[in-house]
Amino acid sequence: MSITRADRRIVTFYAYKGGVGRTMALANVAYRLADTHALDVIAVDWDLEAPGLHTFFGISERELAEARGVLDYLEAWQEAVLHKDPEPPDATDWLMRIQEGRHGPRHGSLRLLIAGRQDAAYDSRLARFDWKAFYETSAGARAVETLRAQLVDRADVVLVDSRTGLTDPGGICTVQLPDSVMLMTAPNRQSLDGIERVARSIAEAGPEQRAGRKKPRVWLSVCRVPIVEETTLAESWLARQKPWFDAGIEQDLWKKEEHPYGLRTYLVPQRARYGFGEELIGRATETLAHEPLAEAYDELAATLLQWSVDPFGKAELVEPTAVPREEEQIPLLLKRVQEAEARDDVRGLMLVVAELGVAQLKAGQSDEALRVLERAAALAQGQGDREVHAAVNFLMGSALAQQGEHDAALRRYEQAIREAEALENRQLTSIARMYASTSALEIQRLDDALQLVSLAFEEFRALGDEKRADQALRTMLTLQILDVKARPVTRMREELERQARERASRARSANRPDLEAVLIRQLLTLSEIGPTLGDHDGLQRRLAELEGQTAPPQPSPAPAPRPKRRRPAR
Repeated sequence: MSITRADRRIVTFYAYKGGVGRTMALANVAYRLADTHALDVIAVDWDLEAPGLHTFFGISERELAEARGVLDYLEAWQEAVLHKDPEPPDATDWLMRIQEGRHGPRHGSLRLLIAGRQDAAYDSRLARFDWKAFYETSAGARAVETLRAQLVDRADVVLVDSRTGLTDPGGICTVQLPDSVMLMTAPNRQSLDGIERVARSIAEAGPEQRAGRKKPRVWLSVCRVPIVEETTLAESWLARQKPWFDAGIEQDLWKKEEHPYGLRTYLVPQRARYGFGEELIGRATETLAHEPLAEAYDELAATLLQWSVDPFGKAELVEPTAVPREEEQIPLLLKRVQEAEARDDVRGLMLVVAELGVAQLKAGQSDEALRVLERAAALAQGQGDREVHAAVNFLMGSALAQQGEHDAALRRYEQAIREAEALENRQLTSIARMYASTSALEIQRLDDALQLVSLAFEEFRALGDEKRADQALRTMLTLQILDVKARPVTRMREELERQARERASRARSANRPDLEAVLIRQLLTLSEIGPTLGDHDGLQRRLAELEGQTAPPQPSPAPAPRPKRRRPAR
């Protein structure tokens, strides 16, 4: 069973211009995901016009002339459609396992799907292939979806090496096929303009172009950055691109929270010594003087690992009485902890320890969860991963809340809020505030609880997270009623009534009977406290009408935040 999320497995490496080091980066990241982090990895060479991924793994010309790959799959699909063959071709039958010598990983597995059978006829076969006709007459979109399903079903992570430029294969690899895209650019204007065009095409593509899947995650990686000579010029260039980068955030081409250090977040240095061949570079911990290029590849692999495993996204924390039982997962996670320790995989160990704490928390084992999460916090601190540290503090607050230790829980939540605010992680900040409001209420700090949930409500609205905004609004309305009962001031009561009536009117216009019913109940509660400005009987009749239409939904718990790997600025 895969340890990664099924909707976070395919990552495309794309560069608008050649010579950036895209293929070398993909090969080294693929090797690390298998060798260091024990994932089952498939690398796909979709650069059909200039295939070269195989050169990093020691595959001979004889093997290439006998193997099959992407082009063979596309041709076989056309034949199957033409002859109405009920069984589509299966490209995973042609995967080449990399296991020999220095190219083979010690852990996990690494398999390669080459561009195609590279014999004397390869160039002419590729020249005859018509992408437009393939999509129009051979159900090309379905062919790509079928290939995608085959790859996802047989790997933890699939890395796709895309063609450069604005091409049909490039569009497939950046829009339809992937769950995320690593846009790699050299430090020059041509490359930046090119990847901006691709990022815009990703953002503007409708879900029908991705079979209903979400828009792919986008990362920006600046490559060939000098670290020995010309460093002052490099820093100056990066500083000048900040307005361009910020404009992309404003246009939702990429996310600030994915790039805490702007274009410096995923730098890949220029190292002339590796420019004379195709080479897999050992991990930084195994390389003398901590080779900077190895460190960059280690960090890229760690980013993809954390994103695809997503241990915090699985933490749907709820009240102890409603905790789903997950004891059966705990022995498997304990085994993964031991395996990560044995391979000296510190990053993987941090993530699986955090995931173990989440499982114990969901299983109601708060004592064990606290001990495990303490270790996760220490590992995150040692790795300099501030966002994981903030998320673990949030989870520890939830564990303490399970135990009824709301004073201590509130302190943990507040620490998570401070750390998340410093990182400008609005999602984590808002979720922590909402949970903190519950603990504040438990220790009779009503004003603090109301302020926390009000801030969370406004932030969720700003983020466009309507589901969590609704949940925060329901909590806020309840706390406002408690506040009025505690301090029955006429002006305050009238202001709350005015706000509730306005919100009820908007909910009715938006055809939200569930939310309208919640607001009418608030108005009726206010009428029990003192005289109101409206028609009490009319409100009761409207509520009865709404309750006849739909039962008010139960608020769903907010999932724990999904932090991303951060590395220090260079």
